[in-house]
Amino acid sequence: MNQSSKAPAATWHKAMDAAALAAKGRAVVRVGGKQIALFHREGAPLACKNRCPHEG
Repeated sequence: MNQSSKAPAATWHKAMDAAALAAKGRAVVRVGGKQIALFHREGAPLACKNRCPHEG
């Protein structure tokens, strides 16, 4: 694999406390200027862009 085909390294950002997310079950946070939807499901945190495909 050459340098140009490598995926960029992931950068992690703390969005909220894991215990708070577990207690709420879901939350919307803003990280790096983007809205992220967070969910706590089956003992694990999940995240996705908080954007509807019809939004723009």
